[in-house]
Amino acid sequence: MPNTITLIDLTLWVDRIKAQCPAFGGHVFQTIPDDELTIDQHQSPVAFVYLSGDDSDENSLKTGAAVRQKMTSHVTVEIVIRRTATKADPFNGASVSLIRQYRMEIFNALIGWKPTDTIKPVQHVKGNLLKKEPKTLKWPDTFSTENMILKQT
Repeated sequence: MPNTITLIDLTLWVDRIKAQCPAFGGHVFQTIPDDELTIDQHQSPVAFVYLSGDDSDENSLKTGAAVRQKMTSHVTVEIVIRRTATKADPFNGASVSLIRQYRMEIFNALIGWKPTDTIKPVQHVKGNLLKKEPKTLKWPDTFSTENMILKQT
């Protein structure tokens, strides 16, 4: 049995969202999580994709001295919307509809999809409003999938 230690490839996630979420117009980027994700260089809306964590089960020693370990990876897709808003023109019901539209496209693209080298399809874990300012609205949704690490010892 060959070693099959693989980590999640976020490029696949970005490509899938770009292909199946036309509302973003291709403005989907892989990044490192940061409290200061901005869209100053990008057209609104934009989606940032990043690995937000992983959890692993205990190693299990199998016949032939192989180690198996299941890993659950958590990937966050953070939607950022920018507006030319003032206190007199804040985010409103139309903004809620936009976030809903963007989230639905992402959900339709990711939920049930099984990326290469995973053993379970993608599922939604959680979502919540991260930041609302007069000109920026950020909404991250976290998804998970599982893969198996196999290693000859």
